[in-house]
Amino acid sequence: MSKFLTALALGISSSFAPALSQESEEFFNPLLLTQSAKTKPTLAQSNNSPIIDNPFNKSKAEKRSDGLYFPLAIGGQQLSGFDSDASLNGEEYEGSLNSVTGFSGETGIGYKFGDFRGEFLYGYNQMPGPDFSSLNGRPNVSEIKSSDTKMQTLTFSLLYDINTNSRWTPYIGGSIGVGFLTLGENSFKAGDIKYSTPEGTQSALTYGGKLGLTYQVSRKWDVFLEGAYLRSNDYNLELTTSGKAKTVIEKGEKYVVVNTDKVTVDEVVGEGELITFLPNASTGVPYGEGGTLPCSFFGPAIDAVVFPQCFLITEYKEIDEETWTITTTETKIAEEDITRFSNPIDSDLDIGPGNGWSVKVGFRWFFNQPDNKISARELDAEPTISPEPKQQAPVRGLW
Repeated sequence: MSKFLTALALGISSSFAPALSQESEEFFNPLLLTQSAKTKPTLAQSNNSPIIDNPFNKSKAEKRSDGLYFPLAIGGQQLSGFDSDASLNGEEYEGSLNSVTGFSGETGIGYKFGDFRGEFLYGYNQMPGPDFSSLNGRPNVSEIKSSDTKMQTLTFSLLYDINTNSRWTPYIGGSIGVGFLTLGENSFKAGDIKYSTPEGTQSALTYGGKLGLTYQVSRKWDVFLEGAYLRSNDYNLELTTSGKAKTVIEKGEKYVVVNTDKVTVDEVVGEGELITFLPNASTGVPYGEGGTLPCSFFGPAIDAVVFPQCFLITEYKEIDEETWTITTTETKIAEEDITRFSNPIDSDLDIGPGNGWSVKVGFRWFFNQPDNKISARELDAEPTISPEPKQQAPVRGLW
């Protein structure tokens, strides 16, 4: 309606005065342009538009560049099922070594390449009070004292991220490396001998697997929850001992007496092992009223395995040109109950292979990533531009 009135007024004015018509056209021209401007399309921002916040769905993952990142995770770990075999003063023991859940932490450096990631990690794990009570043997293990034990690991992990086109990314992978086990002050007794684990660190091969879930906070930050399995090979520990080994020999039982002395070269009567027949020694075979047959009854041809008490074994070893050692080994038969005390022989403890289970939470910080904002040219949908309508000449009159 407004267009019609405007054109009518312009036509009437032009019929009376051409000059007035020209001036009126100039006067009403902005009004006509205003109407056409309402239909003019708005152009999209150019590629040089300023950085704006990402307006689309926040559940969609932001594209991340390949490169280095820093991981850090903490949680809990339980080391259990470690086989334990011990040789205590010549007696064999078997069992397992377990611990309650302790602290676990891991950090290092990683590299992302596509959907794969490689990580070099240092791990620290505690074993609060490992339990040696499951060692089974004779005599029984008792008076157990345990302190914290730690295991440190250096591993390489290869991980695969399962792409879900969202900020949530599950992943799976494996690891291999070396573990360093350090036992604290742990001790126990078997019989009258106290055994202690030495201070020091043992190393062994470790390997395992990982399963986790990542949430992408931004291009630079991840948070994740991870479960891991660790398998460690065995560790061998030489045990320190204190006390004397007590042995009770009942009447009629055989026992061995070993003596070692130093002699001069002039006292050496042979080299290597010499076996001497003892005719007056007892065979242990009953004869008469409470008596036994002497070794001479059978003569030197008697079986040395069945009747070792009929023979004396002498061994000479050279220390230097002037000094030798002489070791005599004699088997005897106890004429009454005998209690003997001796120094324990070398003892050791083997721990492993064993298992470790851990659950950790952590974060990753990615180096050299763009800011957590995008430019307008990164929008998924680009606006279309409608063609500009042609301008029509203004109406000069009705006739």
